[in-house]
Amino acid sequence: MGRTVRIDRLVIIEKPSGGDNTKLTPQIFFIWNSEDSPNVDVGAVIEKSRAREAMEEWLRPLRQGETVSIVRRLVTGTMHDLVTELQIVSTLLVPMMLDGSYCGELIFDDCRGEHEWTAVQINILKLLADFIGMVVMRERVREELR
Repeated sequence: MGRTVRIDRLVIIEKPSGGDNTKLTPQIFFIWNSEDSPNVDVGAVIEKSRAREAMEEWLRPLRQGETVSIVRRLVTGTMHDLVTELQIVSTLLVPMMLDGSYCGELIFDDCRGEHEWTAVQINILKLLADFIGMVVMRERVREELR
């Protein structure tokens, strides 16, 4: 899939359990890196980042089911520092929604160039995100029942 949408990294983040929908503290569910992607410990970088407030502001639309696109040269401050440390040139964040509620996100990182996403691509990735969101939630329910 990474080659098809021309990305270097895919990160799947699920919403923390506990029902607090006001904070987007990441719980990384899955990370895929292309063979050519930079070797970056995404979880560690996000965990130690000083960009918490900036991340909250940038990611707020995800809770309303909206995608977020970030291009490094267009952001400033701590958010610029974060995407630089992650070696991201551009990224698309797609919310995972389950029954109309935010349950996580898919992050598509392009570490080599600025990526312009078409409406068709975004719609397809939203469908994929919803499907993955259902699978993640099903796995969580299975774990709880064990």
